[in-house]
Amino acid sequence: MQMNILFCLLWVFTLVSSRLVIPQLPENDDFYKAPDNLQDYKEGDIINWRKTPSSIRSVYYPIHVKNSWQFLIRSKNSVGNATAVVTTVLEPYNADPSKLLSYQYMEDSPSINCFPLILLCSSMQIN
Repeated sequence: MQMNILFCLLWVFTLVSSRLVIPQLPENDDFYKAPDNLQDYKEGDIINWRKTPSSIRSVYYPIHVKNSWQFLIRSKNSVGNATAVVTTVLEPYNADPSKLLSYQYMEDSPSINCFPLILLCSSMQIN
C-alpha cells in the first residue's frame, strides 16, 4: 500500500515538473542586445520585435491571450545616454483595437536578468 502511494506521488511530481518551462535568461538571448548603431535610432524607435515564446506556460495559472509581442525600443537612461528597453504587448481575445491599457511593472535592478517578462511568460499560454 505504501509503495502504491509513493508511486502515485512520484507520478504526480513527474507530471507537474515536466510542464514547468524556464524561459531563457535575457543575458543569453540576442533579442535583448542593443545594436552597435543604437545612436542612429531616434528615441522611441522600434529597433526589433518578435512574438513572445508560445511554448511557455504555467501549470497553475495560465493567462490565455490571443497574441503577444516583445519590442526592443530605443530610449535613454537617467543621464541621457542612448539605451534600449523591452516592452511586451498583449492582445486579449475580443480586444477593442481603439483602446490601449498601459501597465508599467516596477523594476529596480541593474541586472538584465531581473526582467518582469520572465515572470509573465512563466504563466502565459498563447493559443
